[in-house]
Amino acid sequence: MRNALHKARVKHAPEERTKLERFKPDQVFGNVTLLKRLKKAKKLKFHARCSCGYEFDVDPFRLTLPEHHKDKIAACQRCSKAQTEERSKPEA
Repeated sequence: MRNALHKARVKHAPEERTKLERFKPDQVFGNVTLLKRLKKAKKLKFHARCSCGYEFDVDPFRLTLPEHHKDKIAACQRCSKAQTEERSKPEA
């Protein structure tokens, strides 16, 4: 019987493979800037600031997801909500 990890391995083309990024304060992802790492969080989390000034806590992995991914974070909740409302407005 093969090892479960061997069965679960996904084969990627070498150009699709990305290096693991080490997250540091003052790193910028789109409109979001990482401020400081939260020490007491069970998972890796950072306190971040959007370009509009709104501050929130975020899992930095979600900042690095591909553009079309449903869990991708490119801005704070306020900015992303405003962008979706602008897109949904019918042009007259």
